[in-house]
Amino acid sequence: MIRSLRYRFRGVNIKVIALTVAIIFGVILFVTQPPGRSSNEAIRGDTSKVKKVPVQTKPRVLPDIKLPTKDKPDSVKLSQPPRISADQQQQIPAHADTSGNNERKFPGHRVIHLDLKGAPPKMAYYKKLFPFLRSIGATGVLIEYEDMFPYKGNLKILARTDAYTENEVNAIVQLAEEFKLMVIPLIQTFGHLEFMLKHKQFKHLRALNSSKRAVCPCQNASLPILLDMAKQVVALHPNIKYLHVGGDEIYDLMKCSKCKKLPYKSHDMYLLHMVPLLSEIKATWPELNVLMWDDMLRKWSLDQMLTLQTFATPMVWAYEENLSHYFPQAMWKNYKQVFGSVWIASAFKGALRSNTDIVPLNKHIENHVQWLKIISNLDGLEIPGIAITGWSRFDHFAPLCELLPAGLPSLALCLTVLDRGSVNPEVIHTVSVDALGCAGKIFDDSSGSYQVQKCGFPGSDVFLIVSRLDLLRNEAKSMHTQMKILAQKGNKNEHIAKVKDMYARVLQLKADAESSFDEVYSKPVANAWIEEKLGPVLKLAEQVVKIGNS
Repeated sequence: MIRSLRYRFRGVNIKVIALTVAIIFGVILFVTQPPGRSSNEAIRGDTSKVKKVPVQTKPRVLPDIKLPTKDKPDSVKLSQPPRISADQQQQIPAHADTSGNNERKFPGHRVIHLDLKGAPPKMAYYKKLFPFLRSIGATGVLIEYEDMFPYKGNLKILARTDAYTENEVNAIVQLAEEFKLMVIPLIQTFGHLEFMLKHKQFKHLRALNSSKRAVCPCQNASLPILLDMAKQVVALHPNIKYLHVGGDEIYDLMKCSKCKKLPYKSHDMYLLHMVPLLSEIKATWPELNVLMWDDMLRKWSLDQMLTLQTFATPMVWAYEENLSHYFPQAMWKNYKQVFGSVWIASAFKGALRSNTDIVPLNKHIENHVQWLKIISNLDGLEIPGIAITGWSRFDHFAPLCELLPAGLPSLALCLTVLDRGSVNPEVIHTVSVDALGCAGKIFDDSSGSYQVQKCGFPGSDVFLIVSRLDLLRNEAKSMHTQMKILAQKGNKNEHIAKVKDMYARVLQLKADAESSFDEVYSKPVANAWIEEKLGPVLKLAEQVVKIGNS
């Protein structure tokens, strides 16, 4: 009884003390408040500059995922309007327009994607390529090594026989730094892992036994392997500020029999794999900014996106020439509220069809014009940089797309669009002569065709070979059809000379390709391209000759 009374009196004393402190604090606020401002404003501060949008969140439970604990705010703060940081300012070439009138011009990082799966350049070519990239306005390179990286230890089997050595990777990085090109390595960590999953010792990690595209998110065994890949890549890129972890086009997601048995949706399974990986990467390299492709996230809700908020920055990619209705309606708003900033990705080659040789320059120019229109409407969302992608293959087993030298005229003009907002015939002529070292305009925008000519940019002889191949391929197809018709009518003899001339030019192209490719590619790469691309044309030309001689 006495103990009970003592606790009651103690409770009263505490309440009296708390009430007294509250009264004193209120008096102080009233006395010190500036005139003309309400007490609520004094406590909150000025919120006119930063708008807060409430986000309804609920606890999320993912199997076997231990997320780092942090206090989640009741609202998500919006970022300030796009700006150029001091780091970005140092990366911009001197000729780039950084004036205030940049509504349709891109002031951030302009990083060129080098896709090394299928047609990796020789080391000597980088010495010509990097200064050229810098001269046309690039500020960095996004290097997707795939099987060209010199993996070692348990991962040694991932490296192809002619992969770069550690010394060669060091030389590439040092050369990029010499020309002030920021290096961002890209490693695949979920899909596009054919180069790993094709090997017997990693077959058990597949999402589908019949598919080599993606790992199964239910199997934690893939995590240490992917982290080992990341550690080996980062070790040879000691000064990087960004790391790209892929994460796109997981076509086999939710198809695994084990995954189907779990009571989770596709976004849960995506997070089940990516969150532990990203968490380990951030814990190991807290200073790194992690980038990831965004396509798997686009239709997610705010609550679903929040799980990735502290781990990575999305890179929004789109390569089409019309982007007016390309993205989900709420996507940009959600990205702004959750991440505050995103990177974007366009394309200068290899993105539209899986087996083409000639870059459709008009389409890629328009792709960049479309991106500038989108950026001009993204009020409050920061865009630190753009990756201008140049794909070599659609996947590890796909045929070769356009070669890197064949895409450099497109790249030069796409970068010009990012500087100027658009291009016209006069600008195309200026870029052709001044940047590409051509005698005249390399591309006729009215007809959409290249003007085959000798130029001076790195690998221009390869570009010339590809251009000649395209013309000869069309000529051989046309002549094959024509000779079959003439053979039926019995008056093919008068065209025999043209047939033999066409066949001689195809043979000459093969010989020229073997010598011209030596500047850029190793013999195995050159021979593979000649067999895959020129071989069918040569076979068709031989058929035309056979029809003529029969």
